Amino acid sequence: MRISSTNPSAKPSCGYHSDRYAKNAKRIEAEHIMPAWEFGHKRRCWISGHRKNCEHNDAEFQAMHADLHNLYPAIGEVNSDRNNYSYTDRLSDDNYHKDFISGKKVNNHSRHKIRGYGQCEMVIDRNKEEAMPPVRARGIIARAYLYMSSRYNIELSKEKEQLFKKWNKMYAPDKNECLRNSRIRQIQGHDNPFVSRGCRF
Repeated sequence: MRISSTNPSAKPSCGYHSDRYAKNAKRIEAEHIMPAWEFGHKRRCWISGHRKNCEHNDAEFQAMHADLHNLYPAIGEVNSDRNNYSYTDRLSDDNYHKDFISGKKVNNHSRHKIRGYGQCEMVIDRNKEEAMPPVRARGIIARAYLYMSSRYNIELSKEKEQLFKKWNKMYAPDKNECLRNSRIRQIQGHDNPFVSRGCRF
């Protein structure tokens, strides 16, 4: 889902830095936490006619595609680089820390170990096709994935399920996530129970 607005984080004062996709860096997009490819590519509509076919002809896909619990604001450039890569928390090795702490620019056109976003703490490894999100985002990501898997019967690999259960336990929802969950419930008619269980405010 591509709903765009101007990105205030692209301003130098906010610490976001971009070389590669300057246009994308200036946009905030409403994007799927669990990518459409992940919840759609095994469906008959996708196999026979790809994503557009699902968007027009598959009611359940349409519900998943529009589900607000799985949509979140993303900087266009970061979202584009992340692609459909799997999330991980195992990319913080010495090479990454050396590059990041030194402050040296990482070539955004590299096929391996990218940061390149200034103070946006996202690590993307194109070679491994993995993305390591900032700590502050891990609980949100985990609860969106667990919700999508539970509500729409989407099977997660054992490794993914273990990772997201760990993040859900380690990074509890804050007041903003709880408020967002409540407001989406008012619009959609149901909550994300993985968020609700952690909201005790």
